[in-house]
Amino acid sequence: MKNAYLDVYEKFDEKLRQLLRRTHLMHSAKPEVVGQIMSHPVRTAGSDLHIVELVPLLSDQGLHHIPIINAERRLVGMVTQSDLVAALYRGRLADTEA
Repeated sequence: MKNAYLDVYEKFDEKLRQLLRRTHLMHSAKPEVVGQIMSHPVRTAGSDLHIVELVPLLSDQGLHHIPIINAERRLVGMVTQSDLVAALYRGRLADTEA
């Protein structure tokens, strides 16, 4: 944060530090865990799923990102709409070059 030049905006650095600082109370109004930030129910995709199978989730169902989980149901990544577009584009480029 030292190199982020946060003093450009009045009190921005103070507000950001306050947001990032962990609250040690039993309850906090600010989101500190993923359960307070993500929408419910959480849609996930397995790490073995082909990228093309994510198209309906990220287009028809209006999702903007999908957590990717492994066989042990642990988070291993996140795919966004822009990730999907980029992967499909790279795949199409590879097809035309071959």
